[in-house]
Amino acid sequence: MLVIHGHYKFFPKRVACKNAWCTSCEDETLAVGTRRILFLHLFFIPMLPIGTMTTWICGHCQGDVDARRPVRSWIAGCGIMGGTFFVLLALAGILGAVLSEKRQLDWTDPLPFLVLGLVMICGFLWERCRAQRGYEAAAKQVEPLAGDACPLCGQQVLLLGKPRCEACEVDIITR
Repeated sequence: MLVIHGHYKFFPKRVACKNAWCTSCEDETLAVGTRRILFLHLFFIPMLPIGTMTTWICGHCQGDVDARRPVRSWIAGCGIMGGTFFVLLALAGILGAVLSEKRQLDWTDPLPFLVLGLVMICGFLWERCRAQRGYEAAAKQVEPLAGDACPLCGQQVLLLGKPRCEACEVDIITR
């Protein structure tokens, strides 16, 4: 039996704005956060609300600011450690076979672990270098919004706590 399932995004609402680095147009931009409610669907019929999702839309190219964002460095580090585990597991199998009394090594047992580990290490090292080379340095140089005026409508904002434009009903993120 074929069950067609997935999720739909309904009821978009602008909730925030901030300065961000857009990975699509590779420029500093004003990004507007749009929150949508996610609904689980079965056979294309929305059944159950399962949560919310906020996407940040670029003010220049109207695309997702994180569309081409590389993997975060700490996630790549976890992938490298996982690959190292697989390599060590394969080496332990090879060493155990060599030190055993039968003196015959069957390479088909540790070989998949060795290949998987080496592929994981190389892939995550490449992703980590790619992330550190471009995106992280550019994202750190983005100037935050001042928070004294709304960047969408230009109305003055009272700085009592968290900056918020009451006319646009958006939070202004200043960090």
